Amino acid sequence: MNRNVWLFLFALAAGVILLARLGRREPSPAGAGPSSPTQASSSVAVPDKMVTVSRPAPAPETPAPAPAPARPAPAPPAQSLPAEPPVATPEAALQKLGRNSGLAFSAGAKVLSFGDGGVPDPTIGFYEWVVVSPTPLALPNGLQVGDPGVSNLPVAQAVQLVESKMGDAKVENPQTAFSLSWQKNVFAFSGTWVRGLGADYLIVQQTRN
Repeated sequence: MNRNVWLFLFALAAGVILLARLGRREPSPAGAGPSSPTQASSSVAVPDKMVTVSRPAPAPETPAPAPAPARPAPAPPAQSLPAEPPVATPEAALQKLGRNSGLAFSAGAKVLSFGDGGVPDPTIGFYEWVVVSPTPLALPNGLQVGDPGVSNLPVAQAVQLVESKMGDAKVENPQTAFSLSWQKNVFAFSGTWVRGLGADYLIVQQTRN
């Protein structure tokens, strides 16, 4: 056989094989693109679940501001205390001492010096008397020498103190000395006593309570 015959047979055999292969392939639907494996979509019913939605916690309530405490009423203005009438004579000074302090003076008692120290301040009420009495004076509030509240003093020092306020007068025959404090009316008093054989010598100071 010549070469052309062999070529024809070879081409024919190839065409038969090609047709056989094409006949085995299933036809694709018209208009369909290249075949690709399709995954079956399965519909799975999911049971309803109760969904608890967490609500945000409510913001804390801001407490109402406490009412401001009521301001105390302003104190009434301090009333000015009346000044005691001025004392011009030793006799008037002795009467003032007896009236304010409650001391009882016998006849012959006299005031050697008196005054407010140059500062007549009614709020303090300071006043001082230096007195000599020819007879022993009764102590205020029924006190006696030696009772609690009656303090013994060194005689020499007490005499020096009293004489420093007596001018030219002197304490005669001093025996004992003591001091005490008491209150009467609206005043407080302190007294320094020197008791002699024939007289009492004393300094009394007054302040307002």
